[in-house]
Amino acid sequence: MVRVHRLQIDKLNDDDLLGLYQRVLLAQDRPALKKACAEVVARSNLEGRADKAQAYGILASLTQDFDQALRYLQQARDVSRAAGKSCGPWDLEEFMMQLSRGNSSEAERLLRHIQTAHGKEPAVMQRLMQVLYQAGVIDEHGRPRGLPSEEPSGLVVPGGSAEASGKLWTPDAEAGTEKKSGLWVPGMD
Repeated sequence: MVRVHRLQIDKLNDDDLLGLYQRVLLAQDRPALKKACAEVVARSNLEGRADKAQAYGILASLTQDFDQALRYLQQARDVSRAAGKSCGPWDLEEFMMQLSRGNSSEAERLLRHIQTAHGKEPAVMQRLMQVLYQAGVIDEHGRPRGLPSEEPSGLVVPGGSAEASGKLWTPDAEAGTEKKSGLWVPGMD
């Protein structure tokens, strides 16, 4: 595997290329993976034999050029649509890229698109929730962070009245309104 990225991949026949592609995909050898993915998407005779959308997605994740990554993701969407598959995973990838770059307006647009176009795809929505949670946008219950809590802020006393909420409750509070302390202190009777 160490020398795979040195191969002249364009000289491999289709079967050998697909075998190599699977090996470098499993090994996550970035230089070899970049070459293999580029060759997979370049060969038109691999239609139906290789997941070209996946190869474009991998290329998008491997490139340092943001604009090129967006072009790869668009090609992944196009291939997915042509195959009759959802482009939701590629929309999610772009959403994550836009979030990481701080492009809030574009991330917001993509979020609305994902919710409307892919809202009935459980895998896409589950991954979206994971991304939003990891980004700190939502809490563990799926609620947006920064909103006021739905829990009451005052002390709730079982059997207490509404006007008593927010006051300190002690065991002798119902006994009377005298000024004697309801707390027991050692040595004081």
